[in-house]
Amino acid sequence: MTLARTMRYEQHVIRGLLGIAITTGMLHELGIFPDSAVVTMSSNERKFIAPILVGDTLHLVIESAEFDGDRSERMGRLGRRFDALNQSDETGQSGRSDLLINRRGAE
Repeated sequence: MTLARTMRYEQHVIRGLLGIAITTGMLHELGIFPDSAVVTMSSNERKFIAPILVGDTLHLVIESAEFDGDRSERMGRLGRRFDALNQSDETGQSGRSDLLINRRGAE
């Protein structure tokens, strides 16, 4: 009997911080803002809703929550909310990640 079978989920679980690293990497690798992204400003409101298990196939659902461009003519903060879902469309983690982006046409 393996150790995982004696644990709560009877499988190996991806711990929360590794899930954060995976979802952050996925947000970057999507390439949605390759020429306009300046820096990730925050990663917060993180919720660990269900376990992410070894072998799960994850995908992200991303929503642009708001844009704040009042402070600069060149850049603004884009608020993004996301959910990390497994192959059964069950949410494992959710959170928010704000991104500083260049405005269109700004030099």
